[in-house]
Amino acid sequence: MEHYVYILFDTRNDKVFYVGKGQGLRIDAHENDIQESAKVEMIKSLKQQDFYGKRVIGRFETNNEARSVESVLIKWMYGFYNLTNMVHGFRSVNIRPEGDLEALQGLDVERKINLRDGSYTQDHEDKIIRNSVFEKLLNVNQIAHDVLGDSYIIGEPDLRLAQDPTVFIYKEGWPARIRLKIGTSGKKVSPAFFLVSSTQRKLFIEFIEKFDLRVSNPTATAFILWKKLVNAEVVTSSTAYEPEAEDNHSIRSLITEMADFLNNS
Repeated sequence: MEHYVYILFDTRNDKVFYVGKGQGLRIDAHENDIQESAKVEMIKSLKQQDFYGKRVIGRFETNNEARSVESVLIKWMYGFYNLTNMVHGFRSVNIRPEGDLEALQGLDVERKINLRDGSYTQDHEDKIIRNSVFEKLLNVNQIAHDVLGDSYIIGEPDLRLAQDPTVFIYKEGWPARIRLKIGTSGKKVSPAFFLVSSTQRKLFIEFIEKFDLRVSNPTATAFILWKKLVNAEVVTSSTAYEPEAEDNHSIRSLITEMADFLNNS
């Protein structure tokens, strides 16, 4: 079976510091990684002392099987915050955190999704539930917390608008909020910069006009799509401007790039 889950560990005490999945020689690729990270530093240090270990934990027929097991190991078995992994893993919002035995929504009791009466047709409600939109937004929220920390205001999933299930991110002094929307199909994350409030519209208009984006009616505009900035070459992005809703690594990169852009604007 070509898909597998593996661990990297310290052979002195068998302490696992990274969990991954892959095919072929993926387990060996980390030793040639030049990107700065806690994982890379740990590997370098352990290899210099001849204490670096790596083992395949299990093999699977499909990628979905492998990434599901990877997520359980990351979040429940070893604990995300005890590892050097940068993302929790596939659908990790449906996995219990390490050491937490309290009754949890979505696991032991039904997760409460606040759909306001009159705001949704039955079709919208069905799609949100069927396509796990709320859970995917929770995952975006979790990634944002991991990337940005406590100095940012990261909203819970906002389902008040029928077509725009969203997570908002804001920091004091920004000219706009980050809006990360997952439509009712649940397929992609659609990022944009969004008006903070009606009282700050002037600041938002100045933000838009600074980049000469040719918005037809800036005084009435409430948001500007991230892809518009990418296409206009205002920003250089290392990831897809509408990443798949379950591509945690691309979502992490997107949030980082959008926050950096606002911090430097």
